[in-house]
Amino acid sequence: MATIEKLIKAFEALRAYQSAVSVVEEVVVKKKEQPVTKKDKIQNCNLISDCICASNMRSVTDFPKFLGIAIETFLNLCDDPESDIRMVADECLNRSIKVRSLQINYKDIKSVRKKEIPENQMSP
Repeated sequence: MATIEKLIKAFEALRAYQSAVSVVEEVVVKKKEQPVTKKDKIQNCNLISDCICASNMRSVTDFPKFLGIAIETFLNLCDDPESDIRMVADECLNRSIKVRSLQINYKDIKSVRKKEIPENQMSP
């Protein structure tokens, strides 16, 4: 269960960065939290990938939900202005897909990717 807790904390840390928050909520978030640094983004991205690839995650009932959030997070970070963050996010996405495709149904990953890729193409 420690893996799940680490995964959730990493998601929360990167959610503060993502711009999917409305304008009013964004002002509140900015007052409460400091901006996520480049180092933190890279560290949390690697942590998410490590947790998704952990062998004990196979038995978690909410794993498809965690996988979907992880892939969405990696794809959002692939659109980051910093090239280092984009590169790490791409590597983490590829590693997660490779490791998990050996352990779970490849169609699940493929369906999540098909859903997320058009959404990211629509963003400016």
